[in-house]
Amino acid sequence: MSIIKIKVLVVSMLIIFFIQSFLSLNSKSATFDEVQYFGIGKYIMLTQKWDIMGAILHPPLSYYLNSIPLLFVEEDKAIWSYEEKERNLDFLGAVDYYRGQNLLSMAENKNDRLLILSRLTVTILSLVLGYYVFLFAGTLFGEMSGVVALGLYTFCPNMLAFSGICVPDMPLTVFCFIFSYYYWLSLKYRSTKNTLLAGVFLGLSLLTKFTAIAILPISGIATLIYSYKYKEKRVVSWCWVALIGILILFIGYGFNITPYIQGNEYRASQLELGQSSFLAGNYSNKGWWYYYIIAFLLKTPSPDLDPASSCNFAHNKKISRKDV
Repeated sequence: MSIIKIKVLVVSMLIIFFIQSFLSLNSKSATFDEVQYFGIGKYIMLTQKWDIMGAILHPPLSYYLNSIPLLFVEEDKAIWSYEEKERNLDFLGAVDYYRGQNLLSMAENKNDRLLILSRLTVTILSLVLGYYVFLFAGTLFGEMSGVVALGLYTFCPNMLAFSGICVPDMPLTVFCFIFSYYYWLSLKYRSTKNTLLAGVFLGLSLLTKFTAIAILPISGIATLIYSYKYKEKRVVSWCWVALIGILILFIGYGFNITPYIQGNEYRASQLELGQSSFLAGNYSNKGWWYYYIIAFLLKTPSPDLDPASSCNFAHNKKISRKDV
């Protein structure tokens, strides 16, 4: 298939994805999580303070992105006032849905226009992810495999569901996936550019959710395996990626890393207390080790569970090194 036809297919599927996502985000009311996160990013950006309810629930990048539309409107500053409250971990990690409801009830948000614009920031990131799904699969298995992978992504219910709501899940998915792509390239080709990009997207991942810290040991182990298998030293490359990622993390916090530490402490305290969970007719305060395995199998469309079989349709040559 010609390059022009490939490009037309890719652009067409990204447009189809956007239409589906936009129709969804334009018709749904705010979810519970969106209510509690709404506007936090604007407050942190303008004050560089993490002294309000919900400020340490997540690292600030998704807050920043989702609050861009709110930078152009004014709200009642009293909603950010908690003068009589002690700024302990329980307060900083607590949910203030009354504040979110007040922000969503502003005249400037008539017909949910601010909420819709905030959601669009996530949708745009989702389109970027779609392109990298095509690029990564195409690099590994050939151009048609990239098209097939993008097709699966375009109609995946999970991707569409999270592409239209202002929560950190989709941004984390985007940044982690792009990190994986560039880090794979940096291992394979010893590219300074790809090492730098991998470090940047690692940092963006760390700035999006606390669970992204798992990327560091996972990528470190992968580096050791790669170095042993191919008899090539890549540990220095991993160190550079980690350093760049940590630097991006510090920059995102304005070099005040205390809220990041507080957020991890708060999440750790939540794990000790447990959280009510439900699975297959059973309740638990501690959950089940196989919960996410079952959820993944139940919620993921069958073709996505075996993408390799779909890639067998592709017989075109792989994208060359110069294309990536």
